[in-house]
Amino acid sequence: MTNQGAWTNQIVSQVIIVGTAGQILVYSGSVAKGNLIASLSGASGTDSVGNNYGQGFNVGVWSASTGNQLQHFGIDNNGKVYIANSTGATVDFIDSTTGAILVYNSSGQSLGNLIASLSPVAGTDGPGNSYVEGAAAYASPSGDNIAVQIGEGSFFGSPAAGLFTHDLTSPATADPFVGSLAKGDVVISTGQSTGLATAAGIQCSDSVVSGVTNGNIQLVAGTITGTINVPQTPTQTLQGSAPAAYSQSFTQGTVNRVNTLINQLAAAGITA
Repeated sequence: MTNQGAWTNQIVSQVIIVGTAGQILVYSGSVAKGNLIASLSGASGTDSVGNNYGQGFNVGVWSASTGNQLQHFGIDNNGKVYIANSTGATVDFIDSTTGAILVYNSSGQSLGNLIASLSPVAGTDGPGNSYVEGAAAYASPSGDNIAVQIGEGSFFGSPAAGLFTHDLTSPATADPFVGSLAKGDVVISTGQSTGLATAAGIQCSDSVVSGVTNGNIQLVAGTITGTINVPQTPTQTLQGSAPAAYSQSFTQGTVNRVNTLINQLAAAGITA
């Protein structure tokens, strides 16, 4: 159907809009600045009363004073999705190319404003924010941009699932990790800040994985400092040899074994 004038109420089987700037504009009430509520256009532009619209499909609120889009939902010509807040800043973005869902603070889509992501692959957004694979939140507690990732990652070369922290500003040799390498096994590790660092951590394994009755806890550390207050009286026998290297595996049966380890460390002259 081709119509060069005003439309009346009609039912048609096909509407063809020709040209890169061909457009459909929908108003609430009269055609006036701020009354535009939806637009579909091959290119961005401005209507006859000063409402500015973007390319693709946009629906939401336009400012009566500036004619700019405020809070709105938009899909551009490449299928990328934008959600803007009441100031018009993009706070949610879906990248149809990578499948990434990116969330920004109230200041909008710019460098340093990324606060969360959900993505099948790691990547970098348009403003230059790096994001990791899986689900992650972002913060800068000490100036460095830190990603807290939930999902699959690498634990010293082995696939692992859990919580990873990635320093995106100054990457670590191995990232801190809390999670599991397999069922029946849990690991807490500091990772390695540099290649010269040695990781400290705890690995807990159930009886099937460890082959030890009641399971096994392995401590890996150069020293133990601070106060451990366990009120029970030690009655159990320490599993394994004396902790000459300060690193000790012991069977997890009761907290009494922890007391025994503390006593052994004190006897060896190892104190906080």
